[in-house]
Amino acid sequence: MNFMDFHSTNYPHISALIPHSGKMILLEKVIYRDAERIDCLMTISAEDPFADERGNVPAYIGLEYMSQGVAAHGSLNKDNEAERGKIGFFVGSRKVEMFVQEFCPQQELLISANLVLEQEGFGVFDCVVRNAGDGELLMSGRLNFFQPENNDKIMDL
Repeated sequence: MNFMDFHSTNYPHISALIPHSGKMILLEKVIYRDAERIDCLMTISAEDPFADERGNVPAYIGLEYMSQGVAAHGSLNKDNEAERGKIGFFVGSRKVEMFVQEFCPQQELLISANLVLEQEGFGVFDCVVRNAGDGELLMSGRLNFFQPENNDKIMDL
């Protein structure tokens, strides 16, 4: 029996929710979202840009998986679809723990992010990566992000 029902989703494709393209879109889909939480799925693939010659992906890449989940959450909180997929910045982390060395080919991962605090463009999220099949905790951490109101100013940096 699966940890969660992964077959129902009424959310936009992940590419419409995050400011990435091509092979850097690492998540496959959003399966749950509310005002404070998001759950996303992905399957480790040998084509992953971070995979080694055996198709394994280092566990620290889970920080990027969690970051993409946070970006998708932020986009789904936007009423205006034109505001979705805006650039945000990963600015730090605390209490990051990795309980595995790597993720294995064809391993299905459940990435969850829970909003702890949001204020003036800053957001703090408690994030986890779990094995989707049995819910085993593979990685966790508190991640901090910043999203400026006006992305036009980013280009001036």
